[in-house]
Amino acid sequence: MIIKNQHTDVFFTAEQQQKLELLMSRWRNARDAGSALSSEDQKELEILIDAELQSIKRQVESLISKLQL
Repeated sequence: MIIKNQHTDVFFTAEQQQKLELLMSRWRNARDAGSALSSEDQKELEILIDAELQSIKRQVESLISKLQL
């Protein structure tokens, strides 16, 4: 399952979102051309994906906490 976070928040900044979108575009272009991202871009992409997933996790935890009040 892929979850696309469409907006920024305190856990995943606008700058991170923009960089993620840029790297995902580069990744798609490389994939379509039958090549790969540079190792540096691939590493940064993986870090940003992890950061976005952690952001989603924190958002869910925050929502659950608010619902339990």
